[in-house]
Amino acid sequence: MQDLGLLQAWGMWFDNVQVNQHTIYGISILGLGRVGKVVSFIAGMTVILDIIGPDRIRQFGSRHKRFEPFRSRTYMKIVIAVSLLGLIICAMIFMANRDAGPSEGASAAVGAILLAGMVLFIAPGVARAMTQVLAKGLENQAWERAIRWSAVILLAVGFHFDLLAS
Repeated sequence: MQDLGLLQAWGMWFDNVQVNQHTIYGISILGLGRVGKVVSFIAGMTVILDIIGPDRIRQFGSRHKRFEPFRSRTYMKIVIAVSLLGLIICAMIFMANRDAGPSEGASAAVGAILLAGMVLFIAPGVARAMTQVLAKGLENQAWERAIRWSAVILLAVGFHFDLLAS
């Protein structure tokens, strides 16, 4: 595997040499191609946003400005699902570590329960903050323009690396 510069990689690509096994400044070209596909997909989401329409998106944002996750039935369903998943994971960890000794298996199970509890405690605040920021942004028409221009740039960069890795 050879480390290439960007122009050198494009030169090899134009000469019909497969460059996806090489690196650009230490970063795998194949990995850059995969990231390019994801970035292109994210940039393409602006088309979906245009189909939905900015007015509907702004209405959605203004409706969810006062999002109260603790009063939400959906949140309670998520809490129950995550709690059950946490219990299943604890049981699996306990069963996997029972040969290692009771103290290690028990501490792993307790650690998993504590981690699940922390996630459930922090998640509503994070969800509320993200919803409020998104709602404020969706009400701003200048933000739309920034999203569209960012999408154009992301699409060009993503397509660039995706094409180079092909």
